[in-house]
Amino acid sequence: MAMVALLVTATLITLFSFENKRSHRPVSLVTFYYTGDHKFIGCSDPNSLIESEVKDVSNWTTTAPADPCDNGDYLCSITFDLEFVADGGGDGKLTLQEAINALWVYYVSHNCTLPAHGNCFAVENATVCIARRSTND
Repeated sequence: MAMVALLVTATLITLFSFENKRSHRPVSLVTFYYTGDHKFIGCSDPNSLIESEVKDVSNWTTTAPADPCDNGDYLCSITFDLEFVADGGGDGKLTLQEAINALWVYYVSHNCTLPAHGNCFAVENATVCIARRSTND
């Protein structure tokens, strides 16, 4: 009987030692709303996104705008798992700067477009989700 208890204990210790630690990490999903002047998602509009505005963290806020993110051709917000130490997203989390840098890379590499409203794209092991709006307000 003691041998069976010892075997069960050893098996449980072995199984739990291989537990995926990432699956139990806390998630801190945060939405940042874009407040830059140029919000149009496309290359040929006077209101098209501008790199210097998009990459400026002061143009992003966690305060929701009066007009909702209701789909359309203008960038409204990004949502991702927030962290405060930059590491490229390997752990599934991004800083605000990493997320907006990834947003710009996606935008340029996909010919001035972003995923549809409510859809996401991958950055290493992290995910950035896009919300659009119908006006440039």
